[in-house]
Amino acid sequence: MNQRRVVVTGLGAITPIGNNISDFWSNLIEGKSGAGAITHFDTSKFKTKFACEVKGFDFGNYFDRPELRKMDKFTQFAMIAADEAIKDSFLDLEKIDKRKVGVIWGSGNGGFQTFQEQVIEFAKGDGTPRFNPFFIPKVIADIASGWISIKYGFMGLNFTTISACATSTVMGEGAGALILEEYEHAKKRGAKIYAEVAGGGMSADAYHLTGTHPEGEGALLGMQDALDDAGMEPSNIDYLNAHATSTPLGDLSETKAMIRLFGENPTHLNVSATKSATGHLLGAAGAIEAIASILAVKNDIIPPTINTQNVDPEIKGSLNLTLGKKVCKKVNAAMSNTFGFGGHNATAIFKKLN
Repeated sequence: MNQRRVVVTGLGAITPIGNNISDFWSNLIEGKSGAGAITHFDTSKFKTKFACEVKGFDFGNYFDRPELRKMDKFTQFAMIAADEAIKDSFLDLEKIDKRKVGVIWGSGNGGFQTFQEQVIEFAKGDGTPRFNPFFIPKVIADIASGWISIKYGFMGLNFTTISACATSTVMGEGAGALILEEYEHAKKRGAKIYAEVAGGGMSADAYHLTGTHPEGEGALLGMQDALDDAGMEPSNIDYLNAHATSTPLGDLSETKAMIRLFGENPTHLNVSATKSATGHLLGAAGAIEAIASILAVKNDIIPPTINTQNVDPEIKGSLNLTLGKKVCKKVNAAMSNTFGFGGHNATAIFKKLN
């Protein structure tokens, strides 16, 4: 059976380094950091005082008051990113079969801000169980995909993916959206095509609840499966966007997997960790880093790893970690890794359209 080709025709993002795709990409490749003092809440009782927050954004410009009352912040981010991606794709929504358009959306925790607010309100009250009538639909993780489908009338498959991991990384916030379209459909309408989805792989460490396999067994399997799915060799990958959460065990195990797959001195390969600029967006991390990989392919630019002075001496080999400055080079194919607690591993490969 011949597999139909899938291409990326629209992108949307709201991140700590840019509230749209253009600003996100320009700040990413210029090595701008999204980290700063936390402004969303009082940090006086917390050890950590900084994070990567979305800046200078007024949700009131996008939603009216009744809508804002019904949406947690994570859903608002989702709606904004999805809207940009749909507009960027120039899809004529009146000419497509909406029964065949699906929405898949990732979230790390769902409506955690709403949950926190309601718990605090209950704790400070007299014990009477009074909750916002929209509490459940604001909190559940799959509500973002629901809102998007309702707004645009998309009636195809609709679900959310859950992934979260962090130990000693800087937290971030935001959302990323990709429009995936069948190639012949995109070609027929003359769509702008960023890249082709070449392949993907998924695996499990089967090792530990929160820790990664020390030798990167699951990561290696996921990356190899992605290459096999794409019909590609390690030498075909020009850029790897690492999961790289700035955790000693996680980063070490991922680099071990890379070295086992690509060799100790893969001169053709650039690796970078874009979480160094955006922080860890948890459930949005995979989408944002896929977007970074796609734009690297589209523009032939490798975004840098910033704020890294010393590389873990336990990391053997000579991986090019693209420290400090962007690199301009031909990027025919890029690999993006996204891992999560419980040993979940996912790898996607994007390539130039031939």
